[in-house]
Amino acid sequence: MKQYRFFLEPWGWRDHHLGGRASNKHICPNCGKKTFVRYVDSETGSYLGDLVGKCDREDKCGYHYSPAMYFKDHPEAVRKDLSSPVAVKRPSLPLPTTSEISTIDWRYVESSRLQTSNFKDYLLDRFRDCHPQVLQVCEDYFLGGDGEGGTIYWQIDEQSRPRAGKIVQYDRQTGHRIKNTTLPVSWMHKKLIKAGELPKDWKLSQCLFGAHLLPQRTDDPVCLVESEKTALICALRLPSCLWIATGGLNNFRLEPCQCLAGRNVIIYPDLGGYDKWCVLAEKFSAKIGFRYKVSRLLEDNATKEERQQGLDLADFLLRSG
Repeated sequence: MKQYRFFLEPWGWRDHHLGGRASNKHICPNCGKKTFVRYVDSETGSYLGDLVGKCDREDKCGYHYSPAMYFKDHPEAVRKDLSSPVAVKRPSLPLPTTSEISTIDWRYVESSRLQTSNFKDYLLDRFRDCHPQVLQVCEDYFLGGDGEGGTIYWQIDEQSRPRAGKIVQYDRQTGHRIKNTTLPVSWMHKKLIKAGELPKDWKLSQCLFGAHLLPQRTDDPVCLVESEKTALICALRLPSCLWIATGGLNNFRLEPCQCLAGRNVIIYPDLGGYDKWCVLAEKFSAKIGFRYKVSRLLEDNATKEERQQGLDLADFLLRSG
């Protein structure tokens, strides 16, 4: 992969490499909102200039003053040292810039919320005494339906951009995944591409399920689980925490976790995933800059049979009443 001298500062980069704050957001010189990301010089670790950067509010602001524009306007700066050199590593995994992130129009999210799903019906039946709470959680997480009983888990990032829609089939009576179908998991972008409503070169760029709630609940501890179903059930039973899901054991990855910078995170792996998630949590927290604890609650209390079944936190909560 080609390495560029200048890159948009990722979340937590300055905190990890040079010390200081984890946030990469500054006041935009155009719109005045704290949505401005500055360019960093990889050879010095310094910002290129006060006005050199990009506003994340693409639709409402669109400000972007690139390094190429800066050097065209300031040719004298090309031969000058921008600051005293410091030892600095380039990010091991450059994050996609806003222009590289493919998104799905909000109208598909909103229309899906008008459809019920087998899993939503299961929740309403299972938690009969707290329908308002069930409906609120479904609204908070933008739970959708595909019109055929399937549940759509929308992945909406911390900047309120719909990144993906994961469609999962559940049994309405038990709330269990239906795994004996020809297509147990599908994606909205594939359906939209097939229907000609998204371009063929649309590229999936996943985020954590529930990431859009992070800016709204800045003081709440973040609890990270594997499945979206677990996050929703935990949000019903333990609402004082913000529940977010990776979408699976293998989806606990560096890029989607950038949104956790500066947060206190409690991680609840499914049975069988504890050791792997401990290793990944240590690695990611060092790169991104978040405080974490990997819970041993399930590991210390599960039976041999429960371990073989690979149960998760939601299974234990549902068993307790």
